[in-house]
Amino acid sequence: MFFKTWLCIQVKAYEEGVDILSYLIERKYLCPLHWGLFKPLEKQVRFEKLKEQNELLRSQLQEKSEYKYEVFLPEGYTKVKKYPVFFTLHGDGKNIEHHKMFWKPDWLLSEGYIVVYLQSSQVSIYEGYLWMGKRMYLFKMLRK
Repeated sequence: MFFKTWLCIQVKAYEEGVDILSYLIERKYLCPLHWGLFKPLEKQVRFEKLKEQNELLRSQLQEKSEYKYEVFLPEGYTKVKKYPVFFTLHGDGKNIEHHKMFWKPDWLLSEGYIVVYLQSSQVSIYEGYLWMGKRMYLFKMLRK
């Protein structure tokens, strides 16, 4: 829904754009206010407060966020045999569920692969996560 704000920006309906963002943030919907497309709203009086509320929301979500993964085993899997493993990472701002809609494990499983879906715990936007950030999260996670 934050793309509605982008449309408002295109037609210079800045107050309406800020209203939409305010509506979303009040309902705990984390918005990507750091994206360049929101830059024209920075001159709006309420926008700075929205950024603060949004950042507080991001911090709260980050505290609760956990790294997730799902493992799919090929038919007939046994612990004795060695299998190739295919790790798949969601895109920036996405999650496992979104990623699985496009990267289904069926073919890899039929070829004898173990398929592992990984989801970062680093909150990016509403129900979206990222791997690379200030903390270089992916590299830290892989070292564990």
